[in-house]
Amino acid sequence: MTAIAPRLVPVFEQRAETDGVLVAIPAYNEERFIGSVIHGVLMEGFECLVIDDGSTDRTVEIARAAGATVERLDQNGGKSSAVRRALQVARRRGVNILVLMDGDWQHDPREIETLLQPLRAGEAEIVSGSRFLTSARRQIPSVRGIGLRVLTAMSNLASGHRVTDSQTGFHAFSRKAIRAMRLRSNGFSVEVEVQFLSRALSLRHFEVPISARYEDGPKRNVFGQGARVLDGIIRLVAHYRPLLFFGVPSMGLLVLGGVLGVAVIDIYQGGGQLAFGYALLSVMLVILGAIGMFAGLVLHVLRGIYLGLEHQLHAMSHAIEESTATKDR
Repeated sequence: MTAIAPRLVPVFEQRAETDGVLVAIPAYNEERFIGSVIHGVLMEGFECLVIDDGSTDRTVEIARAAGATVERLDQNGGKSSAVRRALQVARRRGVNILVLMDGDWQHDPREIETLLQPLRAGEAEIVSGSRFLTSARRQIPSVRGIGLRVLTAMSNLASGHRVTDSQTGFHAFSRKAIRAMRLRSNGFSVEVEVQFLSRALSLRHFEVPISARYEDGPKRNVFGQGARVLDGIIRLVAHYRPLLFFGVPSMGLLVLGGVLGVAVIDIYQGGGQLAFGYALLSVMLVILGAIGMFAGLVLHVLRGIYLGLEHQLHAMSHAIEESTATKDR
């Protein structure tokens, strides 16, 4: 293997308006494009952090040579693991704004400023770049575009929070959002969890139009990827909206049980015979539906209590950090 040349990093001047902004790039085997992405970020005057998700190629070496700080994960854990690490680093360093973008050259570093504007204006705590707010939609391969729209519709329904592009990897988070967000998803459902959390934590979520490049074909099977995201959406509904998760199927069981019960009554009135099988099935469906509704209500209440306690703990932690910082000064 050819040895990498000594690190010769060009010096880019960090503008005053970019101070306190950290651009983090989750990366897994992105040796082809990662250097160009980092160069673009540095050209815009931003500090660049690469979260390497257990790459087996030269991603780490190229990222360091290009001038980025690199945080390495021991093994490939999916994009969620890398994003969690980026948030941890941002909290530890006390950055004002964290920007997340992909390392495959899909996102244009020159559009970072577009995401920052609503945050600086105080209009939002989370800003996401959408490929469906402009003519960028015509650049998206047809199969991928259809899949993105289907997944976005499903995540909108599941989360109760509407966006136009639920699968975008281009986000900017304010200091408030960085401190509040604690991601728990695994794999590739992190983008959807941002959607769930913005609703659960009452964080103002804004979308801005972005362009999108597709230099290569998808690294993973699009149908398999869609199935994994769908599985993640179901898991997120169970965690963040238990009443919806249990309530909808339970209501279906109650309705079906009621319909069968009416049929049993009609049969008995018409011929004087008891449809024992239908009657037993009707009772079972009603009982299961009632148990499911009760479980959903209990978990919904517990979820509310948990969120309240979590909010208080974060507020206390923030107060302690501010107090410590004041004493240090």
